[in-house]
Amino acid sequence: MKRSALRAAIGSVCLAIALVCGLVLSGCSKEPSAEELIRQDISDTLDRIKDLDDATVEELKESMDTTSLESYGIDAEKLIRSMVDGFDYTIGTVTVDEDAGAATAELAVTSKSMAELYGSIGDMISELLSGPDMLELITNEDALNQRTGELIMEAVAAIEPSEKQIELEYAKGDDGWELEGGSGAELAQIFVGDTSALANGLDETEPQADEPEANEPQANTPQTDTNAASGVTVSQQNALESAQSYLKFSHFSYTGLIGQLEYEEFSTEDATWAADNCGADWNEQALGSARDYLEFSAFSYTGLIGQLEYEGFTSEQATYAADNCGADWNEQAAKSAQSYLDFSSFSRNGLIEQLEYEGFTSEQATYGVDAVGL
Repeated sequence: MKRSALRAAIGSVCLAIALVCGLVLSGCSKEPSAEELIRQDISDTLDRIKDLDDATVEELKESMDTTSLESYGIDAEKLIRSMVDGFDYTIGTVTVDEDAGAATAELAVTSKSMAELYGSIGDMISELLSGPDMLELITNEDALNQRTGELIMEAVAAIEPSEKQIELEYAKGDDGWELEGGSGAELAQIFVGDTSALANGLDETEPQADEPEANEPQANTPQTDTNAASGVTVSQQNALESAQSYLKFSHFSYTGLIGQLEYEEFSTEDATWAADNCGADWNEQALGSARDYLEFSAFSYTGLIGQLEYEGFTSEQATYAADNCGADWNEQAAKSAQSYLDFSSFSRNGLIEQLEYEGFTSEQATYGVDAVGL
């Protein structure tokens, strides 16, 4: 089994779900009043999600990575309909300043949250890893992918919609009242929810006070408003917004993020520009990725570095992550030893040799075997 299979499955589906709410308001140019136009503009778009007819489903599917979903036996239409189930909204106060050419609309939105999806999948995957079918899944990647897809769909269906308050900013341009770019990004977070507590893994552990959140956009992250990004092309800005969306709920290496953007059909030049300007701290991205891996499996120090390098992190970044992830390598050896014994029989010396093959030192391997009573 590839160690990254479960994480890749979850990441792929979460990226697709984020795109479910990727519709942006179209802007409005007809009279009568500004408030009526803005209310109608919001309704025209959000009603498409609320009512979700076949045409809208097809439009959303076209924006999704359905190939990766199919790898896990997930039907894109069923995923969309399950994630949007229970969606509703109410438009509250719309404040218009005609002189300044600005307006603010307050919305109460009820929707499922990806943050809960992460938590649910984390629990389910933990149960799967300790279940009686794991030996079969280790040797059958197709079966592992299929079971992972089933768990994801179960988790999505079980999420209870919750209400959140958002504000949308409008500006009056030559063609009428148009949604500001930053508000478009906020709309795209309707189904994401608050993932800040998940920055260090798939649980709800709070990050340490002296550690920056790996997925939080850094202070030097460029603004998403193209009017403020002088000399930046539209395609570069779109690539940047996509990169920042990915970094909100997953960890990427520099090359991994470029590759993901290229997969989304951005040019290499635009993808590279976005990675250069997204404000990510790649050491912290490596650290977050390391903690993600340690949620699912046991690693030796060198094994974790090797896995992170495989994900595209540099040796220095991978080493930083392994040095700072807080792992107790003796305990990691014990967990790995127990995992082996759960699915196969080993002699004491044979298990020590297996752990050493995984990169544990002789002392760590011996500790691990002692810990499981062999």
